[in-house]
Amino acid sequence: MEKSAGRQLQYHNLYQVSEQSSELFVEDLDQEENDSTSNHLVLIVLGFLVILSISLFFL
Repeated sequence: MEKSAGRQLQYHNLYQVSEQSSELFVEDLDQEENDSTSNHLVLIVLGFLVILSISLFFL
């Protein structure tokens, strides 16, 4: 029972983090100047979140 609650908490935290990074991505798109380094950073973070969610799924 504790394990499933912990997993739900992990997914909840992951959802919050991915939601925040989506907002950052939208804010980044709204900027007049497109800074390629910040775009790369956002893509790296999103890729990391995808890998993390896949690894959590197989735990």
